[in-house]
Amino acid sequence: MAEIPKLLYVAVADDNGDVFRYTRSLLQSTLQLMGCKARHAFKISRRVFDEVRSECSADEMAIIGAGKLTSHALKKQSDSESEEELIQHSTEDKLGTSNSVPFELYKRLTTVVVSRDTFVDIVCDALSSYKYVGPNQRADLVLACRIRERKESVTVLLCGTSGCGKSTLSSLLGSRLGITTVISTDSIRHMMRSFVDEKQNPLLWASSYHAGECLDPVAVAEAKVKRKAKKLSGISRST
Repeated sequence: MAEIPKLLYVAVADDNGDVFRYTRSLLQSTLQLMGCKARHAFKISRRVFDEVRSECSADEMAIIGAGKLTSHALKKQSDSESEEELIQHSTEDKLGTSNSVPFELYKRLTTVVVSRDTFVDIVCDALSSYKYVGPNQRADLVLACRIRERKESVTVLLCGTSGCGKSTLSSLLGSRLGITTVISTDSIRHMMRSFVDEKQNPLLWASSYHAGECLDPVAVAEAKVKRKAKKLSGISRST
């Protein structure tokens, strides 16, 4: 019996013919996006790949890799799959490609194509084994996959006063969730300043520490009245 080759990629096929290729590191990042701890995400991703690999013989992997997985189907993913992820995954498994085998053929021979439903079922079973169970488990996984496959977008807005650590937290959060674009408040402020001069909007041009001096006194007074009325109404209801 032929030895089962190392599984590097799980290509998830949708009903419309689209195919997205997952590496273990990419699946791990997806699991962290939906809330898994880093160490659990690593173990779950390894378990998923082992499960898929165990269900395919060497001949089946060769047929699937050479036949079903076409370059045209995977071309849409080329922009979203970074070379760093491929290098990282290869380092983790201590793999090397033979010079006599073209890289594209090597990728096909180490790829298994599964349907979207089968992939979600396998991952959900692995999540359940690590106590990640919830009423929206499947929906959360599907949403995380769509975000990672760039079919959906997500924006995380961090609010806080100056110097409270928003930039540091955003960098850590972006690294954890796999979000590559982090925009600071100063970047947004500088961009908006290019549309309005200082006379038209002095608040936009003021420093964060002196912005209160540029607020409209009438608007501030109205806001205070509304806030006081809201407090009084809350007290009257409690009594």
